[in-house]
Amino acid sequence: MGETAKGLLVMRCVRLGPDVLSPNCMRDMRLARGVSMFYRFKRAHLANWREIADGMDNLIASFEKRPK
Repeated sequence: MGETAKGLLVMRCVRLGPDVLSPNCMRDMRLARGVSMFYRFKRAHLANWREIADGMDNLIASFEKRPK
């Protein structure tokens, strides 16, 4: 769990184990009613979670309709 400018952020991370050689972290986020986005990244990059989350927020913002 962490805090961003948009509020609380929760991710699920799989632990390294005998059956999991390349664990991931996952985030499912609601964007609007009936619209959500799921992304994942390698657990090895967990220390960079804030930059990853900010990058995803910026990507989503780039899809928003801009006034003409």
